[in-house]
Amino acid sequence: KGFLPPRMTAAQRDAISSPANGLVVYNTDADCLQTNNGTSAAPIWECLGVVQSAIVVTTSTPTYTGQNVIVDNLTGNHQITLPNPASAQYSGKIIFFRNNSSAAGTPGTATFITYTPVVNSTCLANRGMVLYSNGTNWFVVGGL
Repeated sequence: KGFLPPRMTAAQRDAISSPANGLVVYNTDADCLQTNNGTSAAPIWECLGVVQSAIVVTTSTPTYTGQNVIVDNLTGNHQITLPNPASAQYSGKIIFFRNNSSAAGTPGTATFITYTPVVNSTCLANRGMVLYSNGTNWFVVGGL
């Protein structure tokens, strides 16, 4: 016995006409229970009780599988390609980025070359930033 919410893909969830604030569904693409924390006109779907998963990147084109935390351990060139913000795993999501490098002589930077409206977004060595996907682009919404 228990509570079984409607199970659907992100596309099926997004096809709900005017979802109520507080509506709960199980998103089979994101593999999590989601609630609408927005309005019926502008829903914001958030996973409930999700443990942050991390990826440590050592290549400029890492393989992402839904991670919420990115740790940059590249040496030398710190250009990375962010995951596609329109994918079911990242549309409407937040990623926490940490530039874990410390390049000798010059502070390391992370320049996001894909999916950002401003091509030269940077992050100094040993600093971090918060990125938000609107389903088309990644936007820097905070940093340390």
